[in-house]
Amino acid sequence: MSESRSNFPARHGTPWNTEELQRLLVSIAEGVSLKKLTQTHQRSSGGIRGAIKRLLPSEFLEFNDINTVNDLSNYFNKIPRQEHNSIINNLISLSTAKTIAHDKVEIQKNSFKQNTPLPLCQPNTDFKDYIADEHDVIMLIHSAIESLSNKRHQYILLMRLGTDDSPHSLADIAVKLGISRERVRQLQERALGLLAAKSRYEGTPGACLKALINSIGNSPYDIAVWIYRIVHRDFVTSSELAAKFIIFAAGIPKARRDEIKNSLSLISQLQKQKLRERRAELAHAHAQERARIKKERVEFIFSKWLDNTHWPKYIAPPPPVEQLCSQRAVNDTDISGFFYSQKLGRTVQYESGLEFKIMNLLECCDQVLFYQEQPFSIPYCFKNKSKNTIQIYSLRQLMVGAYLWK
Repeated sequence: MSESRSNFPARHGTPWNTEELQRLLVSIAEGVSLKKLTQTHQRSSGGIRGAIKRLLPSEFLEFNDINTVNDLSNYFNKIPRQEHNSIINNLISLSTAKTIAHDKVEIQKNSFKQNTPLPLCQPNTDFKDYIADEHDVIMLIHSAIESLSNKRHQYILLMRLGTDDSPHSLADIAVKLGISRERVRQLQERALGLLAAKSRYEGTPGACLKALINSIGNSPYDIAVWIYRIVHRDFVTSSELAAKFIIFAAGIPKARRDEIKNSLSLISQLQKQKLRERRAELAHAHAQERARIKKERVEFIFSKWLDNTHWPKYIAPPPPVEQLCSQRAVNDTDISGFFYSQKLGRTVQYESGLEFKIMNLLECCDQVLFYQEQPFSIPYCFKNKSKNTIQIYSLRQLMVGAYLWK
């Protein structure tokens, strides 16, 4: 026994007999855990699950939705305990008949193989004169898979390819076959290698697919572009696995296969980069659209407000300059200062560089007749009595016939 199998249980791989299967079902009905079952029967957990899937009637498993040991244990818990033995005996009789029938077929096959000389390899040549195009790729791959003699290889590849528009993972297939996920992967690689070997014979689906790929050109990049388009258009499985099916089914040599894989990786990265850029452009366009809608809403509301506002027909003239007086005492700092205003005819103080720039603009603007630094006060009278001044804490500029606050 090899070193890699030294840790396997003693009865790993040994065929199940009727008595052992009966003991297994009785133990499951009694609620024995899977870990305890592996110790009792000296088998792996995968071997026990596989025995249930293979030996029990498929109608019984499908009708009661039983896929694991726990499912079978839950089934026994739902029925009366006194019925366990009769059900187990019935299952054993059905599984025994199933096993005997299977053994007879195997014996007949083996005797036929022993008495009949092995014929020479005569691969299917139905595609000898067939001229394929890119729409025939998935059909050629299906035909190549169906030409495999090993039914388990066929089953695994078709399940991975997604014959029912629902590709299955290695773990799903492992559960269905009652073997490990790694074993399914090994069988898949073995089957793909057989597909590549069959493509060497003229007239096979693989040879037809190889001729189609060779017609594209000698550049691995051009072939990768073609494969990338096909796998995203015609296949339901992942693009990486679909490309692998095409490459192996066509029997492309390993060196060229690696070049095509590298080109496919580069194309995939470029497409992802384009997709990210496109998403960024769409996000920017959506942001601009939201900003436009928000702006239009503000304009609509403001326009409605203006339409429903009653404006006075006569606007009073601004008060005389003498009524406005500065109420500011500017501290002596590095950014404060003063300058003489020709427009106001007096000294104007400022507290910051920004305020100085604004005052300079107001000083130079011909449309501004008067401006006043903040804060300033306005004296007023109420009932012919002089009142305290109102202080305005903002810079006000006076344009032609109107006030503007800044």
